[in-house]
Amino acid sequence: MATKREKDFMHDLDKRMAILEDTMDRLESNHLTHLQKQIDKIDARIWAIIFGAVLQLIGIVSIFIGMSN
Repeated sequence: MATKREKDFMHDLDKRMAILEDTMDRLESNHLTHLQKQIDKIDARIWAIIFGAVLQLIGIVSIFIGMSN
């Protein structure tokens, strides 16, 4: 048979677990979605920067090729 102290401890532990489960559910359902959207935006910006740099490189190379002729 559990003592009152053990019952109180188990009750407190159960409350803490419920709070942890609630926090994990919120993180899983809300925050991860927002983080994924931000990562997607950063990814698109990086590709745009790379595309711009490649276009500039192509332009510079074509200028040098035009000068040599």
